[in-house]
Amino acid sequence: MNTERLLLRRKLIDFLYATCPDLTEALKSTRHVYPGTQGPYHREDSVWSHTLLVLQSALEQEDYDTEHILCALVHDFAKPCTAVVRPAKQGPGKRYSFHEHGPKGTQAAVDFLTALRHSWPGLVSDEEIARIAACVSSHIAFYDLDNARDALRFCNGDTMYCASLLRLLYCDNQGSILDPETPTFHKNQRLLDTTWSLLATLPEQTQEAELTAGPGIHLVCGPNARARKLFCEQAAKDRTILLSPPADPAGHSRDECFFSTREGFPGRHQKLIRKKAGEGLFITGCLCSRHPRRSLANILHEMVPGQPITCTFVLSPSEKPWIPEVPEPSARDGLPHPVPRLTMPCMLHEPRLSGARIVLVCPDKS
Repeated sequence: MNTERLLLRRKLIDFLYATCPDLTEALKSTRHVYPGTQGPYHREDSVWSHTLLVLQSALEQEDYDTEHILCALVHDFAKPCTAVVRPAKQGPGKRYSFHEHGPKGTQAAVDFLTALRHSWPGLVSDEEIARIAACVSSHIAFYDLDNARDALRFCNGDTMYCASLLRLLYCDNQGSILDPETPTFHKNQRLLDTTWSLLATLPEQTQEAELTAGPGIHLVCGPNARARKLFCEQAAKDRTILLSPPADPAGHSRDECFFSTREGFPGRHQKLIRKKAGEGLFITGCLCSRHPRRSLANILHEMVPGQPITCTFVLSPSEKPWIPEVPEPSARDGLPHPVPRLTMPCMLHEPRLSGARIVLVCPDKS
């Protein structure tokens, strides 16, 4: 590793210590292996050790750029807040599980990276932050895929997104003191080999810039209403439907706009959808999880069959970030509670979508 990479590593770790001391301590104190047990996947003593090993692997790859190095650093930020004890998958004993640490670590990654860029202008672009966050959200689901075609469709045909996930998978394996004879390791290796071979036959392609142009229904989702509104104003102006969560029969509040049937969808919206879908219509709401998006897409397909349905997930820094706007060594902020779960749109698992992408919008910067 050359001097430039050594300096980059030092600066990144210094920044993490300075701006996120509580998170750093949580990563150090969160164990990967349940005491007294031996699992086939992780022998690193903590999430922090694993993170440093994954980061080291990325730094050692000469063809990895800053985006891939940053992805290695932030990919497991939510493990401390998702760690639970479960029965061992095989035999007696217990293990640690970090269920949904990808989707729950996405906002943390966005906040950290936007703060890092504020301190280090030019280090990483909006597009790169969006792609890193998408990798954080999706990496575990991606690792579970069986073949290269599914991998590319999982990434919505975006070869750069797919390549970033492959690079993270490689480093994640390298940073895990695992048993290389396990079926999971061989499965991951096949996915790496076959998907790289497929990408070698394709032109480099990012998420389609004109995805929201033209006829059809364009879903715009994300946790920040201001960011979604700004995106829609720039793209659609007066052709936007703002969804509000339907009433919960139990009286509970809902963040998600979940509609299970067409009958529950507001009549005024149905009329506008039929009228404007041919010109292009934006529908925006939280829709941060796959199930509400899939249900809504099914309803829309029933309303306007034949019209394409696309989805743009709008990421943005938290309005009350868990990292200070101007990082200072004295800052004492950790992960937010509750931690939002952000699941990226995926054409493989949301088959009604004809296109999907992830973007970063910073309302205060615009």
